Amino acid sequence: MLGLLKAMATTSGAGVVTILFGLFTTKVVALVLGPAGVGLLASYRQVHDMAAGMGILGGGGGQVQALSSTEGEARRRRVIASIWLSIVGAAIMAVVLLAGAEPIARHFFHDPSPNVVAGIRLLPLAVSLTIAVVTLQGLLNVSRAIGRLALTQVAGAATLTALAWPLAQWAGGGSQPAFVVIVAVPALVQFGLVVIVARRLGWGGDVWAALRSLPSRADVAYFTRYFVTGIGATLSATIVFFTLRSLLVERTGQEGHGLFQAAWALSLQAIGLLVSAFGTYYLPVMSAAVGDDVLRRKTMNDAVELIILVTLIPIVVGLAFQPLILGLLYSDAFTPAVDMLRWLLIANYARTIQALIFNTLMAVGRPRPLLVLEIAWNLLFFAVGLLAMSDVAPTWMRGAEGHRR
Repeated sequence: MLGLLKAMATTSGAGVVTILFGLFTTKVVALVLGPAGVGLLASYRQVHDMAAGMGILGGGGGQVQALSSTEGEARRRRVIASIWLSIVGAAIMAVVLLAGAEPIARHFFHDPSPNVVAGIRLLPLAVSLTIAVVTLQGLLNVSRAIGRLALTQVAGAATLTALAWPLAQWAGGGSQPAFVVIVAVPALVQFGLVVIVARRLGWGGDVWAALRSLPSRADVAYFTRYFVTGIGATLSATIVFFTLRSLLVERTGQEGHGLFQAAWALSLQAIGLLVSAFGTYYLPVMSAAVGDDVLRRKTMNDAVELIILVTLIPIVVGLAFQPLILGLLYSDAFTPAVDMLRWLLIANYARTIQALIFNTLMAVGRPRPLLVLEIAWNLLFFAVGLLAMSDVAPTWMRGAEGHRR
């Protein structure tokens, strides 16, 4: 458990700082823009996150598994494949967002005005940056440069915090590009830093060679096993969250969406440090332990013990002080999100178990069960969300909609 605890401690120090910066940024945005502005920003972030998730063909968990399980020339070839797949993914998502801006504005934002359409058409810049960052961060992850990886995330959050007030004022004036800039700033800063760190760790030659070479069919085929799974999982999540958030905006407006976003963000922060440790330590260790069943079993047992020890604290604290937390980190206008926050915090325990199983299946090369797990999880969330927003929902569950028109 020591290795996992050390990884969590390393990510936790930077993670806590990142969260604090993020909370301050959120506080500024909430005070300037109110729940409706927070909801609109959440819509832009949702489109950005889903597009980036669909476009990361050469990065993420599949990349870490592929590179951690090989060395030498085989690893160099897989770097080439991962770089090219990421470039292709970014290009595909750019075309999708440019061509689909109007229907996205109409059906997801419920605002087909030219300003919103223009804002969506700026998102490919932020999405491409994010895909590049995730791909390069995967190289840092393989090198076990956990501390430097965490510092790049802190730098992105700190920069956004420094710019939060002027950007929020800009967005408050009705400028849609301001929302896109808020989304893009952390990725822009992280990109500059991960390029520098990756070069110092010796990845510069491999990346440069990848830009001058074409990937082999065998390496693309290897990555495809994971990326088809990743695309399927991301697609199911995209459909679920786009549908639920769109229904929420339709029924309660961007104000209700902003309340949900506040609860959603706080619930993710409650377990974010542990889930990050899975990705930065657990996945590469499990992937590298090829044929070492004893090490894999010990690593998995340590992770289960850590889940039991760590997850209960933020859940209990969050449940005990929900109104205070929402008022302190956002504003009193966000206290109607208490019911949503309660249920999302309770669901966090299941979320950490799901993250453990996900990373285990990824590490041992079982993409098909991984896809089934992700789809099942997303469908369960979708069913609960639909029930919470329906007219037949139990009284104790209707808080999940925040408030009704």
